[in-house]
Amino acid sequence: MNFDARILNACPDAIVATTAGGEVLSWSPGAESIFGFSADEAIGHAVAELIVPPDRRTEEDRILGQLPASGTLTYEAVRRRKDGSLLFVDVSRTRLPGDNEGRRAVFICSKSWALQSSVVWKALSPVW
Repeated sequence: MNFDARILNACPDAIVATTAGGEVLSWSPGAESIFGFSADEAIGHAVAELIVPPDRRTEEDRILGQLPASGTLTYEAVRRRKDGSLLFVDVSRTRLPGDNEGRRAVFICSKSWALQSSVVWKALSPVW
């Protein structure tokens, strides 16, 4: 395993590469740990179908429309784990340059703040 792959595999954050249309191309061990889907379960599927709660998909489409041709878009979001539980994440999305065949990809890094979110959910539960 090369040095870059070792760094990627050691990172606790969810690192995901998708096609421009949102199909998962790469799913890191951090993504597996945070969201509960293995790489085999995630690769080839739409990232939105895997981790975006159904009631947040319109919001996700709007956010994707704001992703610049170059540069990074960073935002906070609610995402869903394989077991259906929700968590707050900080998301950074970056468009990657096209490959030799003109395909473009999007790099997504999500950092979970599940501990804080569980405290927030408990605090808000009487209100909701």
